[in-house]
Amino acid sequence: MKDKRPSKLKRVMLILFILFAFFLLEQIPAIQKITALSSSRIYVFMMYRDDGLTFKDIEYVPEFGDYFVSYQNRNGESLSFIVSPKFFPVFISYDPIKKEAFLPEHLQEECLFA
Repeated sequence: MKDKRPSKLKRVMLILFILFAFFLLEQIPAIQKITALSSSRIYVFMMYRDDGLTFKDIEYVPEFGDYFVSYQNRNGESLSFIVSPKFFPVFISYDPIKKEAFLPEHLQEECLFA
């Protein structure tokens, strides 16, 4: 009797195909926007779930090459999180509540000597 489970090669090929399709879709601006919004919502939920932040707006700023995702707090103040990079926006590079930017190490070194 033959085993009906897919072979390891077929599983690997399927996983590679799904990853390729995911990265291909991520090149579409609308998908990038959805990814940036989702990333910021997860971050806000994990870090500030009790602060009553509500989503306001999202926009891509070509001068910075990042997405600015705006939330409003209970006092009506607008807070903009920066999500980068454009091609796969999952990294929160600026948190307005902590008032700190998160830079990769190679960029931190460049900023120290500039």
